[in-house]
Formats: sequence, structure tokens, C-alpha cells
Amino acid sequence: FQAEDGIRDWSVTGVQTCALPIYSNADLTVKGAGTLGGGLVGENKGAVLSSYTDIDVNGDAVGTADDPVFLGGLVGRNTGTVERSYSTSKVTSRGAYTNVGGLVGHQAGGTIENSYSGGNVTAAGPNSYAGGFAGRIADGLIQVVYSAGKAAASGTASLAGGFAGYYDNDSTELLWKAYYIKDGSIDVNKDLPDFAEGVYRMLYDHTRLATLLAETLKDRGYFPTWSGWDFGSVWRYGSPDAAYQYPELHRTANTGG
Repeated sequence: FQAEDGIRDWSVTGVQTCALPIYSNADLTVKGAGTLGGGLVGENKGAVLSSYTDIDVNGDAVGTADDPVFLGGLVGRNTGTVERSYSTSKVTSRGAYTNVGGLVGHQAGGTIENSYSGGNVTAAGPNSYAGGFAGRIADGLIQVVYSAGKAAASGTASLAGGFAGYYDNDSTELLWKAYYIKDGSIDVNKDLPDFAEGVYRMLYDHTRLATLLAETLKDRGYFPTWSGWDFGSVWRYGSPDAAYQYPELHRTANTGG
């Protein structure tokens, strides 16, 4: 791989195994073959809590059909816990056979909860998948999350899904109270399915995954009333004059583990 502008090596390829609040603000380019790349950590087998990135994450790594690259704005592959964390990174993959997502490249297990992605995601290389929130969902649980970014695929034989690039499980129970913006008025995911390919392309279960308009997600008087969203201690809106108008998280430090 190649890490630019002082990003730590472990944030590209390491395994996060302790509960620490971490922030990454150095732009990143990931290279190699069959790589796990994330704006914060390549592979999470432990806990990522109250952590975030707001950088450009670029992937030049090259995969194969049997050994793809997984690239995420925060985490490359998750089998642990991601909670109260987010990425507003712009995430772009340029290498072949890449699964790229706004928050996580590969949700292979574990839990993602009370988290969001807010940056645009693009699969610019061939034979790749892009998803607003995840590149590929295979197992685990994703709940009380949203994706506000635009997913796109410009590479040859590449595809994009509004929430995830590929859904790789027969069960529909891997998602709960998950949302993504699908809004033709701002040209965000207007013609995309929930998932570009996989067992399902549309979930058709609004308790698990649903689309919403940008103005709905921005509505400070309406969205906080939705079931399951704690706007007391977990979620909040920033200043009315802030550039980011969607819900944010109360970031709290923790003692590690």
C-alpha cells in the first residue's frame, strides 16, 4: 500500500482490537493486491467506538474475482463492533475487483450501530461494486444507521447500489432501521437499487431498509421522532448554519479495553 500525508500504517492494514476514540484527517491512497483498506483501519476484529474520518480515501489496489479488494471510508472489513462512528470521506476505488463503501468495505460479521456515512462513493475501476454505506454485506448486523452520500460506478462492468454494492446472504435480517438518501431532486441515487447485485437487489422491508429524501433527513422536527433513533444521548443536529445538515452523533470518549 501507499499511505500519504502522514497516515499511520496500522490505519491502512492493521487490526483494531481495542475500544478507542480515534480521528483520521490525512488523505489516504491504498495500493497492493487483495488489500483491506479503510480510512481508519483496514480490518476491525475488536471495537471502533466514537471514531470518524473526513478525508479522501483512494484505492489503487487491484483484486481478482476470487480475492477482491475491500475499501471503506472508515473500515475495510468489519467482524467486530463499530458504534457511534462515521465517515464523511469521499471514497474512490480505481483498481479492478474492488468492493467500496462509504463506511465499510466488507461487513463480514459483527455489529455496526448508531453510525453513518456522508461522503460520495465511486467504483471507477473495472468489475467492482460501490455502495453508499457498504461495499459488500455478508453477515452480522447493521442497525440504526444512514447513508447520505451518492454511490456511483464508472468502471467497466462495475455496478452501484444506493446502500450496498453486494448483498451476500439469504437472510434479510442483517439490517434494522437502516436508511439511505434516494432523491432525484439532488441527483443522489435516483435510479439505483438498494444493492447492485447479490441475493437481493431490493429488500422491500421498510423496517429494515428504506429510502428517504434529503429534506426528510434534514427535518429537525420530524426525523428525530422516528422509532429507534435516540436524539437525547446519541444523535443530534449541528448548527443550523453548518455545512452538514444531516444528523450527527454525540461523540463521547471511552476508557478503552
